[in-house]
Amino acid sequence: PGVGVEQYGGQHFEHLALRNILPHSSPRPSENLEMNTVEGIPFENEHFKGKVIFKLKPPSVDDMNEPYRAHFGALNRKFELQIQGCFKQAPTGSVWLGAEIGHCDPSKGEDRMQIGFMKKTLCRIVLNTMNLMRGNTVHYSFGGDGQLPHIILPLYTSVDSFVETDSSVRPPAMGVKMFEEDEKSFKERRKSKAKDKKYELGKTYSFTLHNGNLDLYSWKVVGIPGVKAMDLESFWRDMPLRICAYETDGPFSAKHTKTSKKYLFCFELKNLNIDSEPPKQQESKR
Repeated sequence: PGVGVEQYGGQHFEHLALRNILPHSSPRPSENLEMNTVEGIPFENEHFKGKVIFKLKPPSVDDMNEPYRAHFGALNRKFELQIQGCFKQAPTGSVWLGAEIGHCDPSKGEDRMQIGFMKKTLCRIVLNTMNLMRGNTVHYSFGGDGQLPHIILPLYTSVDSFVETDSSVRPPAMGVKMFEEDEKSFKERRKSKAKDKKYELGKTYSFTLHNGNLDLYSWKVVGIPGVKAMDLESFWRDMPLRICAYETDGPFSAKHTKTSKKYLFCFELKNLNIDSEPPKQQESKR
């Protein structure tokens, strides 16, 4: 696992598989995508066309390919997601970004988090605190009633950097560094009403998301004050993680069911060796 043809100067990790899982789209679901690439990997579906860089930090930055060693060595982050692209159909509803989990395979049972009372209580405390900090815009579910387990927020107000460019303007370059957004724009965007954001055809949208608590290499939650590191397997079992963005119509607080979502992208990260220590990564050769 983790062996592939490296076209974008990235690397694979043997115990992790990253795939685009949307049907009738590219890359094909069978392709194991590179991480820590030096350029964006193209993807396309009926709603969105763009490029992606999925940046993942192992326990030692020495195990990273260049130039990510210097980038992550100075940051307390575990992963970053960088997306740049254009809408192929103008959204008419709300556009969301976040994470889902699930096999989406009926033969493997219902995609639902099976956790005890204490862990569910801890999750609710964390999620409710996040919701208060984000102006009551966090949408989440532990699964069931037609929904995958998920934590989703409005894309416009939740990303860590956001740049919108007209067709006559060259969009910012993708790569190791985050897209730059000035402080005034960042503060105004975070305070704005996500429901009022309109996305337009012909414009390019560049955005970045990063996190320091979700250690996806080691498959753990880390860095929460007063809480020991916890295995993601204890929350998700063997279900893979799906980093995604989608559009929904209808009320802002409505359930996010399969039939209500129009995916802009959906990248699945799966731990292929949950019960054992992750082996060393394989670095790309260009």
